[in-house]
Amino acid sequence: MRRIVLPILCAVFITLFLVACQKESNKEDLQSSENSISVADAKKFFEAEVLPITARIKNAVHKQVDWNKAYSQIAGKQLVVIPVDFDKPFYASRDNGKTKFDMRRNTFLVFYRDSLQKIHAEVVYKQPENITTAKKTFSGSILIESWSGELLKSFKYVDGKRYKGDAVRLASGDYMAADYGSLTYCWITNYYYCVYYNGQQLSCTNSYAIQTCIDLTGSAENPGGGPPDGPDTEDNADPEYEGVGENNWVEFRDITNGVNTPCFSEVVDSISKGHLQAAISLILLQTFNQTDLINISFIDSHYGSTQTDATTNVSSSNGMANYLVDLNIDALQNASKEYIAATIFHEILHAYFATKNIDPVLEHDEMALYYRDQIATAVRSLYPSISENDANALAYGGLQHTYTWSELVRTNPSAANSIVSINQAYKNGTSGVSCN
Repeated sequence: MRRIVLPILCAVFITLFLVACQKESNKEDLQSSENSISVADAKKFFEAEVLPITARIKNAVHKQVDWNKAYSQIAGKQLVVIPVDFDKPFYASRDNGKTKFDMRRNTFLVFYRDSLQKIHAEVVYKQPENITTAKKTFSGSILIESWSGELLKSFKYVDGKRYKGDAVRLASGDYMAADYGSLTYCWITNYYYCVYYNGQQLSCTNSYAIQTCIDLTGSAENPGGGPPDGPDTEDNADPEYEGVGENNWVEFRDITNGVNTPCFSEVVDSISKGHLQAAISLILLQTFNQTDLINISFIDSHYGSTQTDATTNVSSSNGMANYLVDLNIDALQNASKEYIAATIFHEILHAYFATKNIDPVLEHDEMALYYRDQIATAVRSLYPSISENDANALAYGGLQHTYTWSELVRTNPSAANSIVSINQAYKNGTSGVSCN
């Protein structure tokens, strides 16, 4: 639901590039590779070599995989990848639980062979800090563990450059005081098991913490290859972990425009003609890990109030998700086309989160952290006359209760005020392409 809680107004979404699904692709090339590994190979290794070890470890985090979701992927080398789930909601936080990152959507079990034909099974925990469309590079941290929970590797990615780190498991809440010499950047990630009911958090237990230190003053590695120009040995033949899990595609089988207000209808048509599927598919590429079939319908109605821009209802039938986006005529009657389009994107993303059972209390935090660049790019692709600054401001709309927004207000209040003003102008129709 798109609400006006503070003067800043909602507007969010996505970038516009078609991404072909790689799932089960390039089969002939994969089979011919000397280091190839099949799903059957991975499953056999997992059941024979990995599970027996884990069964003897009482304190291992309870993880689970569905082998029906396993797929092949090329990320520096051939991989078998499976999304990892947990027995209950599992989150990571770097600010002592103030904001949480859902690890259920960014944890993968990865299998690959090294140059000695040895099979490796690794759990990859990805924590993006910013996904940027323009640079198309991963920035964030990646932690690699064994299935039993043994720390294997840690990396920090800065604009595509990879720095190897030193990770230490701590008791929850502790900080390990140690002399790391030239290691200049350290952080602690706390991991939580949480219980939610009807979208409300009932409790969270801080399970453990990991301190990671990275030497950002040294030379970066080649992502996916160990030290620069180093040989492909068992020790340094790492996959390109930053690319793990990026194999998603959403297909809109039916897009229905039932909007009666002429200007609203024009915006829906503009989005539907080639933009909707490509835009949403790419943002979901960064988030989810399966193909999805969706029917989506748009209508408009009078709410009798201007507090809500739009609502979205979600249902399912015959294996498809059905989205119904209802635009509020009373709230949007003076809005610019850019603002209306952003409202639609925002609602669709909320709907998709709902179908994936993403906790509602976390949705805006994740939008603020990971999707602003895609949102701005999508708005500019639909309406090229909008400035980059205005598009970026609209991408921040509706996110005023997030940690990212509160940090912006604290560190750069003038920028926050500018974002509020820009959103108001597009909401009132004094900026942008007018509907009147």
